[in-house]
Amino acid sequence: MDIHSNDAHNPPDISSVFKFSNCRIPCLKSLSALLGSIDDRNIIEKFYSADIVELPRSLEVSRILSSKNEHFMHLKLTLFEHYINLSLPYGEAPIKVVKDRVSEIPNFTYVRENIFGLNIERPIAPPPIGCNCEKKGTSIYSSNCLNTDYCCPRLSGVTNAYNQYGTLKHTQRKPIFECNSACSCKENCSNRIVQHLRKVPLCLFTTVNGKGWGVKTEFAIESGRFVMEYLGEVITSREAELRGKYYDNEGATYLFDLDFNDVDNVYTIDAKNFGNISHFVNHSCEPNLEVFPVWIDNLDVNLPHIALFSKKHIIAGSELTFDYRMYKDFQSTKKFKGVPCLCESTKCRKYLC
Repeated sequence: MDIHSNDAHNPPDISSVFKFSNCRIPCLKSLSALLGSIDDRNIIEKFYSADIVELPRSLEVSRILSSKNEHFMHLKLTLFEHYINLSLPYGEAPIKVVKDRVSEIPNFTYVRENIFGLNIERPIAPPPIGCNCEKKGTSIYSSNCLNTDYCCPRLSGVTNAYNQYGTLKHTQRKPIFECNSACSCKENCSNRIVQHLRKVPLCLFTTVNGKGWGVKTEFAIESGRFVMEYLGEVITSREAELRGKYYDNEGATYLFDLDFNDVDNVYTIDAKNFGNISHFVNHSCEPNLEVFPVWIDNLDVNLPHIALFSKKHIIAGSELTFDYRMYKDFQSTKKFKGVPCLCESTKCRKYLC
């Protein structure tokens, strides 16, 4: 809403359309008067008062406004933008929400890390192995653990995935083992990338071709750069089958099987109700992001982090996409049965199958 417009100075009483859970908002009944005298930023400060500290669980911004009046759309999207950015872990790049189109606020909870479903224990054991590169005493070991046979990747039977600039040495889909809490190296080690969170500022926008929300980058991204982690609710494969039948009827594609090993998958990430910015990344048969399994503190082969890296140079303003189908050498996939493809790329398969 443009608070400087004539309509903004005579807003209707909207106190009855706000819905909150487990929070107290001062001056709610006088919100109409506030809209006519202060800007959105100050309104947001009223909403996110000092007693609202346990995000994202304490507040469901997607349900704050039930009104579909266009006059309130800017405010709704502004609240949603602030909710997302207040939900981000410390040090992660901001997310902008484009407010140029009337869009429904997504009904989901923004999370900072994967949450675990019923009968699944969160891994809390310390990592069984860690590198001693820092104790080797040479500058190359103390700087970043690169080019050494003693670091975590080598100890896990793979090569180091990153170069000295923190980008992938190659975009082939190979497992990544980062240094962990048992390692002697410092936090600025070049083998600590995904664990240092997303550094690329992103933008949520409404697509014009029926794909709903989408994600684009505000700045150019070089090839091999870590962009974001795919987060959601970790559930068993059996539970995923049950949910998948329901989601198929909705045409939803939020189930991501964690089967990066040589046996059947044990777990699936469901990002429908709990997730992060990756919840909004659309599919493309010719994507600019690639999926990699990453192990850090938890070395359970069935529970890797799912990291999205740029597979090529991405220009500023481009929509970010990845292939829901994935590839034969990594069988992990989002569920896509019967869902038409809307990517419109030259390599479009028409269906996500």
